[in-house]
Amino acid sequence: RLYNPGRSFVAFVVAILALVAAAFPEAGLWPWWLLASIAAIAALLPMLFLVIDRVPARYIARYPYVALIALLWIPIRIGSRIVSSWRRTPHRG
Repeated sequence: RLYNPGRSFVAFVVAILALVAAAFPEAGLWPWWLLASIAAIAALLPMLFLVIDRVPARYIARYPYVALIALLWIPIRIGSRIVSSWRRTPHRG
């Protein structure tokens, strides 16, 4: 089975590349503003499909916040691999 990375992961990687390109212009990457634009388009493109599907505007307005919350799971997942005490709260009854 082939592994296809998700759109959010691709946007995240391109955003990291944009930061590297901005910090190190001599790195030989595309211009940082172009990479940042590509990352923004990749992250926000589903909003266009929500408009095409005639989803109410209040749900479309929430999409960037939901995507940001989903992005916060990346450091949580990495941190939970490093710190083993982050598993769960033991309950004794």
